[in-house]
Amino acid sequence: MKYKGKRILFWQYLTGLIVAGICIVLSISIGNQTGIYSDFAVFWNAGNNFLHGNALYSGIGGACRFIYPPFAAWLFQVFALFPLQVAATLFGIVNFILYFLALYLTRKVFGYIIEDKKKLNIALFVSALLSFRYFWYHFHFIQLNITVFVLCLAGIIYFFKGKQTLSAGFFVLATLIKVFPVFFLIWLVLRGSLKTPFIILGFLFFFSIIPLINRGFSQGISDLKDYNTTFIQPFEHGRIEPQYHNHSLSSAIYKATQHSNEGDGYDYRIFDVSMNTTNLIYKISFIVLFGMTFFLVIRNRILKLGITAYELSVIFLAMLLLCGITWEYHLVTLLFVYMSLVTKPAKIKSRVATLIRMLLFLSAVALSIVGKDTVGDRYFHYFGGYNSLTILMLWLFICFFFCDIFLQGIPMQLKKDNE
Repeated sequence: MKYKGKRILFWQYLTGLIVAGICIVLSISIGNQTGIYSDFAVFWNAGNNFLHGNALYSGIGGACRFIYPPFAAWLFQVFALFPLQVAATLFGIVNFILYFLALYLTRKVFGYIIEDKKKLNIALFVSALLSFRYFWYHFHFIQLNITVFVLCLAGIIYFFKGKQTLSAGFFVLATLIKVFPVFFLIWLVLRGSLKTPFIILGFLFFFSIIPLINRGFSQGISDLKDYNTTFIQPFEHGRIEPQYHNHSLSSAIYKATQHSNEGDGYDYRIFDVSMNTTNLIYKISFIVLFGMTFFLVIRNRILKLGITAYELSVIFLAMLLLCGITWEYHLVTLLFVYMSLVTKPAKIKSRVATLIRMLLFLSAVALSIVGKDTVGDRYFHYFGGYNSLTILMLWLFICFFFCDIFLQGIPMQLKKDNE
């Protein structure tokens, strides 16, 4: 038995070394292809501008527009310490590490639900396969969404450990890197104690003051104003980015109701309505989905019901649907959502519910293999242009919403960790 255990350990170490080697080789390859117009160059350039006292949102350095909070630029200074391609390679390696950490943390959250480790591992394996295309897209563009996802998962775990201060810290960090996790800050306020809002405000002040101290108060305030002017305000005033690979709700509604202005030769319009009608449809849709999301959370809090994976998945889906920009590399959070989909509560006996669940699963399988290499450029444009992923996310949102209401308290309920 001792020999068998050592042999298993040997193969585990060997497998780990092989996987690590592959990740390093891929990171070097991707890093070498990184140029000034790449997504990663935006982060690298922002760090360089922060380090040298340049304006963050002026495009100095030639990279594409910077749309992240000033705190994110403060973090990105570490990239500017290295040449662009070296920094890209190093962060590529970090992204692979964070991917495995995301798998581990997702498994830990669902470990509160699934006691059978074999079933838990199978569910994680299937969900990882279904969501891998989005992670691969993320690796290729060297993005930050896995970082944000891991911070959100850590916030969820510490909430269930009863450590709300640490939970708030992780959610605030995620929000100050990319703004869309603000949905989890609202969730935490609604689910936390009376002191939770003050803890969040404390972290927001602490992390926001760091760039101001580093840059100087005058420049720091100017950075915040520029961020609000260049990114927040345009979306508040109805800015829409209707590219075929934007899977947000606003983009989906625009593409379905207006002529394409991408210049790619494709037109995805299904309904012929005015721009005012398009804006009205989106505003109503936003209010309905936002209202459903936080009605669910408030209802569960008032009724003193446990937090379920369905409730958390609704928050993740709201983040993707209601933000103005949802590129494919934002969809790494579907790993968590797909875990909720493939994890079936034992007491569900309805044939209709089983059929809906199976259709959603098959849709997720189909969309996970759609790419330019598998279906060609034309059908790949149709896949995004006709909002296939957005429709799937909407259906998942609706199904999880009603499942949480009508199946509350049976095996999907998360139990507080008393460790």
